[in-house]
Amino acid sequence: AVAEFPNDEAGMTFLLALGKLGNVRTTTLRAFDMQQFAELVKKIP
Repeated sequence: AVAEFPNDEAGMTFLLALGKLGNVRTTTLRAFDMQQFAELVKKIP
């Protein structure tokens, strides 16, 4: 499946939350530095 999001941060937050459920594999093209990644992880429901 292909998904579009309003920005990279929203997409990454969604994919991290989806991956947390298990038994799913996601691929992203953007690299985030550790500080950006840590902020995104805090947003995972």
